[in-house]
Amino acid sequence: MNWNWAEEYALFTKKQLKDGNTSHRKVILAGYYNHNVVVEKDNQRYLLRIPIENAETMDYRLIPETEVLPFLEEQGFIAPRLLYRGKDDWFFIHSYFEGQVFNDLYPASTPFPDWVPKDIATQMRNLHSLDVSRFSKFTEHIARTPNSSHFYNSFIEFIQKIYNNLYPEYKEFYSQLGFPDEPLAIPRRIAENLTNRDFTFCHCDVHRKNLIITPDQNLVFLDWELVLITDPLYDIAVHFHKMRYNPHQEQMFLETYLDCNRETERFQNHWEQIQIYLKLERIKSAIIDFSRYYTDVKAGIIDEKRVKFYSEHFYVKLMKAWEVWGIIKENIGPILIENFLKTKIIQ
Repeated sequence: MNWNWAEEYALFTKKQLKDGNTSHRKVILAGYYNHNVVVEKDNQRYLLRIPIENAETMDYRLIPETEVLPFLEEQGFIAPRLLYRGKDDWFFIHSYFEGQVFNDLYPASTPFPDWVPKDIATQMRNLHSLDVSRFSKFTEHIARTPNSSHFYNSFIEFIQKIYNNLYPEYKEFYSQLGFPDEPLAIPRRIAENLTNRDFTFCHCDVHRKNLIITPDQNLVFLDWELVLITDPLYDIAVHFHKMRYNPHQEQMFLETYLDCNRETERFQNHWEQIQIYLKLERIKSAIIDFSRYYTDVKAGIIDEKRVKFYSEHFYVKLMKAWEVWGIIKENIGPILIENFLKTKIIQ
């Protein structure tokens, strides 16, 4: 196929993004590291991905999607296909899945059917069974299989560096919302409680906005830019944190993933290990996500309604971090967070 049209369209889109004019785009899917635009050529839809220049790295991004997507295609795993890449990888064309973004059907905290955790658990189990030998070179400097506690400690240090960078700007906010002086002290103490597991191929970002429900009710994982070769229970913990299952669905997910009953010792052992990762993920979210919301405010792409949504959304995440820290703050709620964001808007 002649992809000259893609080069031209990508150049046009990049200029429009730079100028702040996005009126030409029919569909835009938000991301932290890429602009995602649905384009159409000869009655066929594609996804145009343009990396965001100078995007702050708040996650491990170690294995390029250009390596991941062809591998998934070889393995027959349902995922977007890499169809074309611009020179020096300044843009990419992916295959497009018809359907609805899961978050559009079931926004945050909205209940959804029990077949969903079962389906995702099955897909994740299959993903974790893939041969990872070709990818180990990308992540061995963090930790080598099966040293789960080494990975955990490496990730703590990664988050600590982010916190140190954010603290000068957000120290007032952290103080008002009861962050302890050493927010990562508890994860440091419990790292030794992790048991070793063989590292697997992990998506590390399966949540409502990264799922498509196709017309025939299949779930498709999107955005493979955070893939790691690591402890599979970390992948599950990230998913639990971001997906917001109810407690019954979390247990249903793990029963399906392990193919065992929740009353078994095997289930309980895995459940306890996931909680260790969840503690770290909840603290990471509290540290980082307000900064991400503020970035939207500073960029002028957020209105009053969105400020309120961000405030309520972040408050839920903050309460999860408080649970880890053993903190109770009855006098703090979404209004304080909203007022803080509005102050940033005025500035």
